[in-house]
Amino acid sequence: MDGVIYGTILAVCASNGKWEEAEKYFNQMKDEGHSRNVYHYSSLLNAYSTCGNYKKADILFQDMKSEGLVPNKVCFPCHLLIFRLQLVYDYLWLLNHVLGCL
Repeated sequence: MDGVIYGTILAVCASNGKWEEAEKYFNQMKDEGHSRNVYHYSSLLNAYSTCGNYKKADILFQDMKSEGLVPNKVCFPCHLLIFRLQLVYDYLWLLNHVLGCL
């Protein structure tokens, strides 16, 4: 497979909530020596954020930036969603574990 086919597979996985499969193909790309571009990263980022996997999405976003890739218009809304989900999760955890309100 080449980068275009991988990109298509990642996009399909992301739009169907299959983040595990998208992650598998994303890693397989690297293992096979294919370079991953911002579109590959944004597809996996979209899959993570859609499924609420904000920790993996945040790590991936930082990884993308460390690779020297500039986030595109898909990446920023996904990253904002990640932080919003993190805030909600932290708030609910605080209510439950610290204040005993839930």
